[in-house]
Amino acid sequence: MPVPQAGSSKIVFTSNRDGNAEIYSMNADGSSLTRLTTNASNDDHPRWSPDGTKILFQSDRDNPETGNADVYVMNANGTSQTGLTYDASDDSAPVWSPDGTKIVFQSLRNGQYYQVYVMNADGTNQLNKSNGVAADYQPSWSPDGNKISFASERDHAGRSEVYVMNANGSNQTRLTFASDPFRDEQPAWSRDATRIAFVSTRDSVIETWQETDDEGGILNRSRVRTNKEVYKMNADGSNQIRLTNTLENDDSPYWSPDGTQIIFRSDRERDAYDPTQQLWTMNADGTGQALINGNGFGDYSPSWNTSAANQPPIAIPGGPYSGVVGQNVPFNGSQSFDPDGSIVSYSWNFGDGGTGSGAVPTHTYNLTGIYPVTLTVTDNQGAQATANTSVNITAAGSEQYLANFNLSALARPPYQNESAYWLDILRSAHANGQNSKLLAVREMGKTLFESSDYGARNRNNHWYVYDLYKTYLMREPDAPGWAWWENECNSYGRDNVRRAFDESLEFGNIVATLTPVGSPSSTVSSFASERVDPFNQPGNGLAARDAEWSVPLLSLPGRAGLDLGLSLSYSSMVWTRSGPYIYFDEDNGWPSPGFRLGFPTIQEKVFDAQAGDNVYLLIAGSRVSLRQVGTSNVYEAADSSYLQLIDNGGSLLVRATDGTQLSYLKFNNEWRCTQVKDRNGNYITVNYDWLGHITTIIDTLARTITFNYDTNQNLSSITQAWTVNGSPTTHTWATFGWETRTIQSSSSGVMAIGAPNGTMPVLTQVGLDDGSRSNFEYTAAGQVNRIRRYTSDNVQRSSTGYDYQVVPGDCPRLSAMRVSAENWTGINGVPNEVVTQYSNPGDGMHTVTTPDGTLYKEFYAGSAGFQPASAWAKGLVARTEVWAGGEMQKWTTSIWKQDNESPGITYQTSPRVTETNVHDASSHRRTTIDYQTFTLPSGASCSLPTDTREYAGSASTALRRSHTDYRMNPVADAAYLSRYILGLVKEQTLFEVNGSTETLMSKVGFQYDETDSIEG
Repeated sequence: MPVPQAGSSKIVFTSNRDGNAEIYSMNADGSSLTRLTTNASNDDHPRWSPDGTKILFQSDRDNPETGNADVYVMNANGTSQTGLTYDASDDSAPVWSPDGTKIVFQSLRNGQYYQVYVMNADGTNQLNKSNGVAADYQPSWSPDGNKISFASERDHAGRSEVYVMNANGSNQTRLTFASDPFRDEQPAWSRDATRIAFVSTRDSVIETWQETDDEGGILNRSRVRTNKEVYKMNADGSNQIRLTNTLENDDSPYWSPDGTQIIFRSDRERDAYDPTQQLWTMNADGTGQALINGNGFGDYSPSWNTSAANQPPIAIPGGPYSGVVGQNVPFNGSQSFDPDGSIVSYSWNFGDGGTGSGAVPTHTYNLTGIYPVTLTVTDNQGAQATANTSVNITAAGSEQYLANFNLSALARPPYQNESAYWLDILRSAHANGQNSKLLAVREMGKTLFESSDYGARNRNNHWYVYDLYKTYLMREPDAPGWAWWENECNSYGRDNVRRAFDESLEFGNIVATLTPVGSPSSTVSSFASERVDPFNQPGNGLAARDAEWSVPLLSLPGRAGLDLGLSLSYSSMVWTRSGPYIYFDEDNGWPSPGFRLGFPTIQEKVFDAQAGDNVYLLIAGSRVSLRQVGTSNVYEAADSSYLQLIDNGGSLLVRATDGTQLSYLKFNNEWRCTQVKDRNGNYITVNYDWLGHITTIIDTLARTITFNYDTNQNLSSITQAWTVNGSPTTHTWATFGWETRTIQSSSSGVMAIGAPNGTMPVLTQVGLDDGSRSNFEYTAAGQVNRIRRYTSDNVQRSSTGYDYQVVPGDCPRLSAMRVSAENWTGINGVPNEVVTQYSNPGDGMHTVTTPDGTLYKEFYAGSAGFQPASAWAKGLVARTEVWAGGEMQKWTTSIWKQDNESPGITYQTSPRVTETNVHDASSHRRTTIDYQTFTLPSGASCSLPTDTREYAGSASTALRRSHTDYRMNPVADAAYLSRYILGLVKEQTLFEVNGSTETLMSKVGFQYDETDSIEG
């Protein structure tokens, strides 16, 4: 507690003892009563200045007809009463800033709602800081000067909640969540800025009864018997505790100068809202409630100050802290402050015999344990204050943290493969900085809490929140926070509550203490790495062995070629293996797992342990990894598409190499495309609801496509308003049908993530505007295994079935596709089903056998001796073969290179083909490609083909060379490069090659965007 200084404690308050409302002062014990204002108007809401020399108050003396108040200031003895505001509307509830240079108050000058204003202490520069669209009032400035708390009705008209904002009006945050019809209001800061007292009616009683009307009918009646009580909470809204507990009303709390007591108004022992309410005091924990000025009049709106020459400082040591034996533990006392001076020294006692000084010292502990830590601060006049915190020192670093994290979430220690997996990722992330480390641990938390192992614990919301506290914050929950988050689970779902924990500052501070020992292994990988593995990519055909299907829903030609086309597509790659886990539908398939409809989405930033970079994943059927360029806000694709993403904080911009731009905003924890704009300025607009569902699409010709949903928020139809023969009508482009299915992993030896055994809605039908429809059937693993197509007469015309090979620890892969169709199969010697077979023999190739027996083989780089053998070439097709009648009919080989081919590189950086050789029984065709690498304005590179050579049948004698020059000069072509238009051809030439001699055969130059030039 602060060391008290010499001086007396004074209270100013409002009283009606002389008829109208006037301002009085008295000692804290009720003695030395003095009247400070004397006039025929009402003077109210007095507030001491920080130095105790002046008093702010409100008065209606300038507006006796309306009763609207203005803000006034006077000396502590009541002299020199001076107006600071002169607006005809109400200006009231003034409060000083802690340094006495500014005043915050509520004003009605903007219309029907109060707003929070701030002005200089002399009344100049009056500015609206809350800028709300509902009532904001009763402001209170925090003693450290950083925050302003206030009551606001923005969430429900007529029902207030306590909010806090930065002193400049930014970051307005709700702190209380009382249920309708109750109110939380009148916030008042404690002197150390760590707590807020406030008034709540949440303990009021709703009385209900029935009456009979004149006709014998039953009328249900209710009313609220209001009961105001004083509460306190931490400055972040946590730990809300009731301090008063009577049937009467208690309100107008104000803290004592030393923070040990609270003065308040009460009508206890009187009628509710009696004008003769009195001032009471109590200890800060609610005990010791005592009347200090009993009389027959109304005393209220108190303000408590000390007339001491020096007020003591406030020590805020931070914490509690955690650390590891032998490693520096950082401490931070920089939030400490002095209300009327400055802190000149910080003295620390670390609890193990060690001491330190300064606001942010570090200390190393040699033994495990929980140590008490004490901070003593001294101000510029010698006053001191002391406060305590603690530090928990553990024996091991990241290994122990990971073990504790897993134990708290799953009630068991991690298995060896789990521990090794996360530790490898954490080592890779640590090398890339704190943000990457936080992303990695957030992914671990998401994985564990979405796992089948956690689902098997059958935790209700109450214990789910408990597990979040113990896992993320490594502590027991506080009772109010526990109850509040449990209620949030009911309102917003478990995943959003978990996100609140993994995005919290407290969790981030814990992760910041982790210092994993050692370097990542050469085989380090993470979920982000596995999702872009070519063998796991949706739509990657034979390599991924996934079932693929699509159907166009609508096509609308647009302006300048920017058409609007919508198709529904499907890939069976709904499971992805990563380490000891297998994840379900991490693409958030829409409208159902495995399906894609609409526009590419971008998922939240994650850490790719293999590449060692923070990445965004763009989901558009296949997945594109966009890696951070250095520490900039620019992210570049690594798949040779050269897509670029710019992170603007609250929005994302994706640029394609043809100048197309896709704008993104965040809805329901995922980035959604809100606009597609071509390089000529034509654009398509996409609108969403709060769940991230498309509501409308407006194309370049202002046509609106509407997406409609059922009561379960499942997509039901896509429509467009038409005008036919002058009459409005609604055209239905597509309809959708739904059922629930039980989903469970069929893989053994891995933990299922994202699909704990249970039911979920799946798409079972899509209908088209011609009356035809397709129906979908599913396996227990949530993969489509049968698609039946019906025409408008409800007759099945075709059917496609998919067989899947269950591979231990992997996504079930396509092994056969079975097709039947009317007027084809089952007649003329054709089987009832024609079968195409898919296989992975395990020797580095995949095969597909068509119904006529033709065999197609794909060999992948690094297998069977095919180059390049480096790990980065995994999944790249190095050779294909076509077999028929037992004979190889054609074979093609490809040679690859990429930007970074350093030893040990295991990830791709824009791979590209440099040579192809095509053979058949009678010929051999060879082609080589050379590339030129250009540096883009972002600092990333781009490689474009410049020279293509075609060879004679001998494969050694060049016949032709094609050469291409591009508009990629950073100065001359800046207009294109700044718009991210890459690869514009400047000139193409063709040479005939004869030995060492080349003869120019043709030359074509290209000009773009010429002005004042029209030909034709």
